[in-house]
Amino acid sequence: MLFLQPAGRQNVSLLDGVILAFIDSNEFKQRRYTAQELITCAPSWGRPKHFKFARAGIPYLATVDFWEGPHVDFVIIRLPNDGFTYAHSGQREEGEIFRHRCGGWVELDDTLLMEFFPNLAKIVANKFTSIALYYNYKQQRIDMQLFTDDPSAPGLMLIFEHGYPYVDDQSQRRPLQRL
Repeated sequence: MLFLQPAGRQNVSLLDGVILAFIDSNEFKQRRYTAQELITCAPSWGRPKHFKFARAGIPYLATVDFWEGPHVDFVIIRLPNDGFTYAHSGQREEGEIFRHRCGGWVELDDTLLMEFFPNLAKIVANKFTSIALYYNYKQQRIDMQLFTDDPSAPGLMLIFEHGYPYVDDQSQRRPLQRL
């Protein structure tokens, strides 16, 4: 499993740190949302919202959206992967699947996942009962889907993908010159 080697554990702690940084410092229009508020409110927003948050003193953006699926709805939080190193054997991976319009996805064994994501485990506590974890070396992306037994409650999808620090364009504003 990707996370069982010592280097893999250290590597995955980067992702767990990103989750904690987002929950602790997210801001949308001068308001911070708890994890529970995000899960409760996102279904009613009607469009994606871009939250500013800080990780290691560096500002980033995260996108929070809602997806209504045929069987399960998800609150989706897209986060930067913060330099997570994607391992790959160089060979076609056994069990590769096609999803999100591209190949190269592998479903990972997630039975011990919360052991490697202690911050996430504290944040979601007992709200979710099952999980699916997908990894794509080519896309440099990890998708984590958390499910609940309540058919009317949305699941939570955390997507880790390549990201860049946020630059506040508003700080570049200058007075408009009038003629």
